[in-house]
Amino acid sequence: MASLEQNQTLCIPLTAHGNTIGIMHLYFGQGEIEVDEITMQLAYSVAEHLGLALANLSLQEKLRSQALSDPLTGLYNRRFFEQKLTEHVNNSATSTESLSLLMLDLDHFKRFNDNFGHDAGDYVLKEISAMLKRTVSDDEIACRLGGEELAVILPHSDMDDATEYADNIVTQIRTMHLEHKGLSLGQLSVSIGVSTYPEPSSDIEGLVKMADKALYMAKEQGRDRVVNYRQYSDAKSPELELVES
Repeated sequence: MASLEQNQTLCIPLTAHGNTIGIMHLYFGQGEIEVDEITMQLAYSVAEHLGLALANLSLQEKLRSQALSDPLTGLYNRRFFEQKLTEHVNNSATSTESLSLLMLDLDHFKRFNDNFGHDAGDYVLKEISAMLKRTVSDDEIACRLGGEELAVILPHSDMDDATEYADNIVTQIRTMHLEHKGLSLGQLSVSIGVSTYPEPSSDIEGLVKMADKALYMAKEQGRDRVVNYRQYSDAKSPELELVES
């Protein structure tokens, strides 16, 4: 219900699908000003269209968020990861700043699910993802690529900075003590591989592959650690095979 206050302000609720989503205020100035019927009808018409438009924008934003987010963890999904990685690599190509990528894999996660159940596994993923969201800054991006595979994009970070950043994540996860339904879930750990653009990787495909190779070496060396691609390269190891999670 619209109201015309003494200060000549017309207030009309903005509604859409039976819900009030805001109020439109029209100020007509001070003094004795009469608002005619045509102006009132026009105001109602504008309010009706504005309410529907705002509701549609809200719905579009909600759908966009759902399309780009992982429903379990709230992290960004693989689609968003690929989109943002391409965008940041293109930006780094025109500047002197490095871009680093962390590929994370929760250690022995299949065994963990077998021992504690998938509900507990989902709980662990949520808690670790929440920790990552608290850790990343506004321009850093944490994603869930699928299963227990996670990734963090670090713009403006060289390999040394990214390795230190990854070490901090490993330490935080190692010190987590989670319980689910009154049962201690034991010590958690994660393995992380680090790669950097434009050196040593020169494109997106190489950036991801180098991080994967470093991650596999971290698992090969005993898990619960960080390996960057420089360390992988210096070790001059033969091609590593994927180690079962």
